[in-house]
Amino acid sequence: RGLSDFRGGDEDDENKPREFFTGGEKSGMMVQDPSEGADRVGALLDRARAAGAVQGNPDDLAEG
Repeated sequence: RGLSDFRGGDEDDENKPREFFTGGEKSGMMVQDPSEGADRVGALLDRARAAGAVQGNPDDLAEG
């Protein structure tokens, strides 16, 4: 096997967010590229509006 065998992958890999490791030798975490998430949030909000969601305010959440 060569390095080119590892470069290939599923076509679904293009739709996955890029992941990075941050931290030290004993602690760390995997983080996803935040710049790729903005479109997903907007799409989610657009679908919610299409389903009938409306803009609210904090008074709408007050107990009545």
